[in-house]
Amino acid sequence: MRNRLIYSAIFLILLIIPFFLVKTPSGLMGEESVLLQKFIPHLTPHTPIIINSDDNFTDFGFSGEGTQTAPYLIDSLEIITTAQNGIYITNTSKFFVVKNCYIDAAVDGIYIDGVAENTAYIISNICVNHDYSGIRVKSSPSTVVAENICTNSIWYGIRLQNSPLSTVSNNYCSENIEDGIMLSYSGNSTVSNNNCSNNNYGGINFSLSEYSFVSNNTCNDNHNGIRLYSSDFTPVIDNTCNYNDNHGIYLFFSDECLVKNNTCNNNLDGITLTFTEFDILENNNCSKNEEEGIRLSIAESSAITNNTCIANNFGIYLNEDNSSTIRQNTISMNYENGISFYYSSYSDVLENILFGNLYYGIELSYTKNSVISYNLIQSNLNYGVYLTKTSEYNKIHHNSFVDNKQDSSSQASDNGDENLWYDTSMNEGNYWSNSKKRKEYSIDGSAGNVDPYPLSSPIVLFYTTSETIYSKITFILFSLSLISLGSFLNYFRKKKII
Repeated sequence: MRNRLIYSAIFLILLIIPFFLVKTPSGLMGEESVLLQKFIPHLTPHTPIIINSDDNFTDFGFSGEGTQTAPYLIDSLEIITTAQNGIYITNTSKFFVVKNCYIDAAVDGIYIDGVAENTAYIISNICVNHDYSGIRVKSSPSTVVAENICTNSIWYGIRLQNSPLSTVSNNYCSENIEDGIMLSYSGNSTVSNNNCSNNNYGGINFSLSEYSFVSNNTCNDNHNGIRLYSSDFTPVIDNTCNYNDNHGIYLFFSDECLVKNNTCNNNLDGITLTFTEFDILENNNCSKNEEEGIRLSIAESSAITNNTCIANNFGIYLNEDNSSTIRQNTISMNYENGISFYYSSYSDVLENILFGNLYYGIELSYTKNSVISYNLIQSNLNYGVYLTKTSEYNKIHHNSFVDNKQDSSSQASDNGDENLWYDTSMNEGNYWSNSKKRKEYSIDGSAGNVDPYPLSSPIVLFYTTSETIYSKITFILFSLSLISLGSFLNYFRKKKII
């Protein structure tokens, strides 16, 4: 009786533990409600504002002189209307600021079109319930859009068109049907410190806006977190893109971009590059994604360095990728392969940690002329490296193979053609933890290949038993849960309760 109670208690405790360990999706922060309470009582009801020239500013009696030091000030107005726009300003050259306004209009809340460069400032407004966008900026370079709340638009929270050199920062764009923030033909712009979550399509979306800068944004619970289309030379740095239905970060036809220090967890894919060249992925955390942590498809000459890919389906997946470098990444506990190559060639895989993946550490299929070297390949449930019949002329050397596929005498399999398991210039192969000082190490597979020069000591140090204890905690908890559950159910069956 006492043992059964103990088992039952353990089961209940283990049942509760995951709720404390697993991070839940981040919710909305209530910015709209807070800001509404703060300044709506101080707003002045107003009819829609239409300004078609510099002279119209004085027609409305706005304070200011239209200069940089004394801009016209459109401040603290409440505009609720069925008209097309709440505030529409076009063909002006004077400096102006729109701030602290609440706008609910039919199509666009604030629409700026064709105003002079560096003259428009749109700050701390609330724009809700529009058929097109909360804030729309068209053909107005160097516009500043900051600290606004734009929600519940059928298309965009904030939309910039043909407005390069603009700044979009510290805005809150949520519950829009299309994108939180959308830039098209607006290169050399900065989009930073925005919260663009819970939009139906994209958090932040760039189209044909090269040389821009995307940093410190939160883009959770969208379809795509951040998407770049034909936006070359655009750094994407320090963003959080979690729980998106499709991609955390998606680069499409966007070359020579730096994607660095981003967190992309619990998406369909963490980071995806398609039709790209010379992109750099560095120091990103891409874990717990449903499919791939990092995916490259029809990409070339990418550098994937020092990323963390844990508990995805695949850690890193490369499809029709050429001449890429995968270096110093931690790729562990993925449900299928750590790294998969498919129809790829001329890539280098070096100095990575591939530990505890539930199928292969590295798989090469239809892949040739690639080099796998100086990696730690440890405790993968199937082969550490697996080459299919369609993989040829690859070189695998100076890796540390430790405790992979422990039900086999070989930790690797080669079914391809003309693959080499040693460095021809040094006549040195790989370290195999189960080699038992053999003169050559046999590789499983139809190729009948061998490592003729197995190393007596590892080039890459591997984890000892004590160092792997933490990594195995998940499996231990799961096993204990099953044991406890069985005892728990068996006890109640005997009592005929269930």
